[in-house]
Amino acid sequence: MIGPTRPFSIHVLRFEAPRDPGIYCYVCTFPGHWVVMNGVMVVAKDKISAEAMLAASQPKVVKQWAMTDFADFAKIARKPDEATVVRGMTAFVKARCNQCHVVAGHGVNLGPNLAESVKKLKGEELLRQIIEPSSKIHEEFQNHQFLLNDGRVITGVIAKEDKRNYHVASNLLTPNTLTRVRKRDVDDKIPSKVSPMPIGLLNVLTRNEILDLHSFVESGDYQLPEHLKQHHQDEGK
Repeated sequence: MIGPTRPFSIHVLRFEAPRDPGIYCYVCTFPGHWVVMNGVMVVAKDKISAEAMLAASQPKVVKQWAMTDFADFAKIARKPDEATVVRGMTAFVKARCNQCHVVAGHGVNLGPNLAESVKKLKGEELLRQIIEPSSKIHEEFQNHQFLLNDGRVITGVIAKEDKRNYHVASNLLTPNTLTRVRKRDVDDKIPSKVSPMPIGLLNVLTRNEILDLHSFVESGDYQLPEHLKQHHQDEGK
């Protein structure tokens, strides 16, 4: 454990593990960190039992949501007050959105920077983008299929381009691993009409959780409440 002044010495937290089988959650108590710095400790008699408990704990599909389920969105949209935004951030993680987008200053943007995206996308248009990712594909993250004159096919996002080459990221999980495609070798370049963002991410959320998530995303980015910011400063003195 590192103290608030970040000394070089590390203190070890020791505890007695529970004896009763179950899934025990733990989180980082540094304000704002809990949403991405968390985990579970599984207590079970054997590996098979542990795996079964973990499988049973996964979020269940609530409904295959569509825009028609939010025809009254203009009336039910929620204001980004502190409680709503925090609930929305929890829903954001529950839907696994944090695997490709930064939340509370943590993570990596494998997709568009949401804080920038919401400067253009608002309200119902933003909700549609979340529910129907392919309704509008961000150009910087649009997959392209390259048909080469030797018969090969290369698919990925164009990370950069120069006069002679395309530099293609075939896997956004490893964005720095690029494949060089010579332009003279390309017979055809076809932009994908399907977003890299999977559909159905919200299907594990309730209607209320989706409204909270929308409010969180539309707010731009999670900022610590003022009283917690002050608490940080006091601890660091």
